Amino acid sequence: MVGPLLMLLAATAGVLVLAAPSAHAQLPDSEITNLRLEPTQTSVRPAESVQFQAFAEFDSGLQDRAQEVEWSSGATEIATIDSNGLATGHSSGTTEITAQYEGQSATATLTVTEVTSLEILPVQPSLDPGASKELAVVAEFGGDVRMDVAEVATWSSADSDVAAFDQQQPGLLTGQGPGSVEVTAEYGGATATETAEVAPIAELRIEPAEPSVDPGETQRLQAVAELDHGGQGKMSEVAEWTTSDPNVARISDIGLLRGETRGTVEITARVGEQRASVPATVDQSLLGVLNTAVDREVVSFGWVETAIRDANTSFPWVFDAIQWPVAQLLGGIEASLKWLPWYVVVLAVGAIAWWRMNSWTAGIGFLLMMLILGFLAPQVWRFAMETLAMIVTAVVGCALVGIPIGIWAANNDRVYRVVRPVLDAMQTIHPFIYLIPTVMLFGTGAVPGTLATFVFALPPAVRLTNLGIRQVPGETVEAARAFGSTDRQTLWEVQLPLARPAIMQGLNQSLMLAYSMVVIAAIVAAGGIGQPILTAVQRVDIAGAVPPGLGLLILAIVLDRLTQSQRAAPTT
Repeated sequence: MVGPLLMLLAATAGVLVLAAPSAHAQLPDSEITNLRLEPTQTSVRPAESVQFQAFAEFDSGLQDRAQEVEWSSGATEIATIDSNGLATGHSSGTTEITAQYEGQSATATLTVTEVTSLEILPVQPSLDPGASKELAVVAEFGGDVRMDVAEVATWSSADSDVAAFDQQQPGLLTGQGPGSVEVTAEYGGATATETAEVAPIAELRIEPAEPSVDPGETQRLQAVAELDHGGQGKMSEVAEWTTSDPNVARISDIGLLRGETRGTVEITARVGEQRASVPATVDQSLLGVLNTAVDREVVSFGWVETAIRDANTSFPWVFDAIQWPVAQLLGGIEASLKWLPWYVVVLAVGAIAWWRMNSWTAGIGFLLMMLILGFLAPQVWRFAMETLAMIVTAVVGCALVGIPIGIWAANNDRVYRVVRPVLDAMQTIHPFIYLIPTVMLFGTGAVPGTLATFVFALPPAVRLTNLGIRQVPGETVEAARAFGSTDRQTLWEVQLPLARPAIMQGLNQSLMLAYSMVVIAAIVAAGGIGQPILTAVQRVDIAGAVPPGLGLLILAIVLDRLTQSQRAAPTT
């Protein structure tokens, strides 16, 4: 007897595959009767976004189709909308948002609030050359509502040689050279301007005064400005750097000096009308000779890409043979979980929890958790079922491959000496590394993601199977053989039953590793509950990350508690 978890996984996989609708027998689709949008009327400020939902009414019920409809905006200069229904305001006005799906259409009204005034703060900003100052721009809307919109406003400088804005951090103004410049902020069709003053420079110098580098080595030079008001300014990143002979030494835009060949050059920094120059020497020390020799020993790994491409071209049937059973099992389980009514899955989880823990309170608790999972958001349940399908497929693979390898290693020390360092290496490698060969060999998608998950989750199943069988008392095995048991009978009737707790613990650990990996596999478009989390992180959408994050937590608790190695004893 292999144990309740393996039996449960195998039985579940078999039932789901048999219950899954085949590719040649699609379930009939209901006819769409109406399409409606939510919200039907809303408003946003310029540069803000609002999520529209599209619900299709079928004969069988209401379904969310926000990801499938064709979205459009009546006035794109006022607001635009992406393929997922996320509308963004640009300038004040009202536009009509339209969704079309299977011959049905629906509309909603989106109003972008008018900006009544715009003001840059502080008034007449002043700063030193090379220094930065963060400006704010306050927008006033109808109803005396004021807010800082510096992060979403468009900033510009009339003369970037005097002062320029950081492209990565809106509103961050950096002095480039002495003088006055007009800075402008635009937001929602309104414009505000201010005059910025950059302090004049009394003297410019370069530090160190006599730089020296080896060929191939670098040294950072600093341009320091002495200002009229007595202060100093770091000008390295705003100065214009030049070299008298680039064949001897080169200088980057931020003052990084690199030696090329032995010799002497003049390095010059210029800020506005101020200039400073220093002599730079390029010489070859013993340490420089050694460093140059080491730097030139470059190893190219282009042959790896060539070998993988040739393997895919020459032996496509090998990779197809590996993917085919995974695709069939994964597709069957996923189709079945999505085809089964949600309440059947919820009741099944509650029943399994009651059976595993011999407690009706545990059954009700797990049932409530699955209900919460279903009501978090329209798409969370679907993503959760995709994740569950990948986990079940990966753990079934771990059981079918890992347990036999563990048995073999337990009964053969030579095999164990080979397997052990491999398992050590597999458990040391970071999960992301498993995605690299998977993508190279099999591409992206759910099947490659599941294969990477299977490989990552395999070591605990092998290790603990080997450990469990080795921990069976030798006297027990000898007694079984003394009574005439064959090696196969000893394995199935003595060693495996006694090693069951360790084997089940190994599969439980494999399951939890698989759970962590399928979330990471969203990076390679594997889908599942990791996909909305990845999207929310990329968009810095905290509200959008909460429902799938809670769903991830609930699914982890359910899977961990239902796959413990021992079934709870009946309460009396």
